[in-house]
Amino acid sequence: MKIVKLFAAGLIILLLAGCATENTTADSKRKWHPRDRYFQTLDTTSLESQANDGDYEAVFHFAIRLMNGDRIGRDQQRAVEIARKSAMSGDARSQYLLGAALTGGSGVPKDEYKAVSWFKKSAEQGYVTGEYWHGFMLSRGRGYSEPDWAEALKWFRRAADKGHEDAQATLGEAHESCRGGLSRDFETAATWYRRADRSGRGHMMSRFNLRRLIDIGAIEWREGDGGAPPIELVKIDRSFLDPCD
Repeated sequence: MKIVKLFAAGLIILLLAGCATENTTADSKRKWHPRDRYFQTLDTTSLESQANDGDYEAVFHFAIRLMNGDRIGRDQQRAVEIARKSAMSGDARSQYLLGAALTGGSGVPKDEYKAVSWFKKSAEQGYVTGEYWHGFMLSRGRGYSEPDWAEALKWFRRAADKGHEDAQATLGEAHESCRGGLSRDFETAATWYRRADRSGRGHMMSRFNLRRLIDIGAIEWREGDGGAPPIELVKIDRSFLDPCD
C-alpha cells in the first residue's frame, strides 16, 4: 500500500516537473504553464475562486494542491472530480493528471485501462508528461493486453526531444537492450544518457549507466562525463550479452 502511494505521489511530482512543446524543457514550460509562478504563489482562496470561474490553469493548480494537501486539506477525491471536468473539456494537463490518479488509485479506484486512455489523449495534444507516460504504459503492457515497445518508442522519442529526462534515459536503455526492434548501439545509448544527465537537474540513473558503459570499455570517456577517465580498460566480451532478436 505504501509503495502504491509513493508511486502515485511520484506521478504527481512528475506532472509539476514536466511540460511540453517546442524543443526544450524551458520552451515547454512557457507554453503549458504561462502563469505557473503566479498560481504557485497565489493564496488558495483566490486560486479556488479562479478555478470555479473555469480558468483551466487555475483548475490544474487547484487540483494539484488538493491532491498533495498543499496549503489546503488533502482531498484527492475532490481533486479527481475537478480534474475530470477539465480533462473532459480537453485540457491536456488535466487529462494526464486524471490518468495518473487512475494509475495510482489516488482519489479514485485504480484502473489502468481507463488511465491509458487519458494518457493517450494528453499525449496526442503534445503534453510531454502525457507522451512519456503513454509510452511507459505501452512499454510495460499496463492497461494494454501486452507490451508494445515499438509503439512506445515513438512516444518516448517525442518526449525526449522536448527535454524529458526519463524519456531520454529510457531511449538509452532501449538502444542498449534492443527494445522495440532496435539494434544494440552503445554509442547511441550513451548519447541519450548524456542528454538526460545534462538536460538540467541531472539524471542519476543515466549517469550510472553511462559510467558503466565507460568502465566496461563499451564506449570512450568524454569531457563532461563525470569522474576521471579510466586508467585501464578491459574491453567488453559481447558474448555474455543477451542476443538481440
